Amino acid sequence: MNIMTFENVRQIIQNRESNLIFGNGFSKKLSEVALSYTNLMHFAKSEIDKNSILKLFFERLGSSDFELIHEYLTACAKTQQVFYQPGEFNNFDFSNAKRALNHIFCEAIKSAHPGKGDTEIFSDIDWQRVADYFQCFNNIFTTNYDLFSYWALVELTHKKLYKYFDGFSYWMMKNKEKLAWGYYQNEQNFHFLHGALMLIPEPGGRLYKLKSQYRCGGDSLLNLIQQSINQNKWPLFISDGDGSNKLSRIRNYEYLNHCYEKLENAGGSLTTLGISFDRDDHLVSAINKSKIDTIFIGVFNGDKTYLNKMTSLFDKKHCFAYCTESVDFKNLIMPNKCKLNQF
Repeated sequence: MNIMTFENVRQIIQNRESNLIFGNGFSKKLSEVALSYTNLMHFAKSEIDKNSILKLFFERLGSSDFELIHEYLTACAKTQQVFYQPGEFNNFDFSNAKRALNHIFCEAIKSAHPGKGDTEIFSDIDWQRVADYFQCFNNIFTTNYDLFSYWALVELTHKKLYKYFDGFSYWMMKNKEKLAWGYYQNEQNFHFLHGALMLIPEPGGRLYKLKSQYRCGGDSLLNLIQQSINQNKWPLFISDGDGSNKLSRIRNYEYLNHCYEKLENAGGSLTTLGISFDRDDHLVSAINKSKIDTIFIGVFNGDKTYLNKMTSLFDKKHCFAYCTESVDFKNLIMPNKCKLNQF
């Protein structure tokens, strides 16, 4: 199989329906600090180990899902309150463990997203290149739940280079720090398949997106997320479990289900960037079920093993390979950056 450049892909997909799905590899192209920040547990583990209750819960449940641990702690705290008198069972202070978990989670998010503001971590980015890349696609899907890709979208909008719409708007909203989803969902072209740190579910099934006030002198998005967590309003993101478990959680939220079904009903072509589909067989199933007929697989450094894996996942589709080195948001593309091998 020939490995082409993205410019070749661009010429092929123009004038037909085209979709993009990206993972952490996109964040890595925007900022070096994103390289090792694929798992919030990496930042939280040392603090969790210092708290005997939290350490016990994470180990016994065999999970790195912070929200799941929070739910168990809440249930235990309520049970403790009902069945025990104040002062009894002091060896397990579940309410205090909940507060500790909130703090640890907030600090992990901060550690994973350096910088005081929302976009100051980016340097030497050619935003016109990013805009040109996104404009190749009718619909964009991402499994990222970090803030790097979202910050990039905000920056593109601020510079009036690219118009994205994730379905959230001020419709019926009095609080300008939050946007609601649902009214304009049919116009949505950007989809957070596994949720994101700035998406907050509330009672009644409604979902809100926090909006940064940093540019107008207000709170940054990170601060707004921290305030929400401290109010026990946790972000909606899925980072733990296999494909079956993830899909089960997706089905519980109208927004996530909408994004998933949009992928499942997509047609035309699909381009991948920086995504392995490890533990994401639900997404593989959605793509294989879709009307997508052609997949352009982003391959880094001529990785034959990765390419063989990807083509086997989508063996009913027409698969082609392109080198991800040819997608460069910082420097000019040099012809020798791509390994144009034949597999």
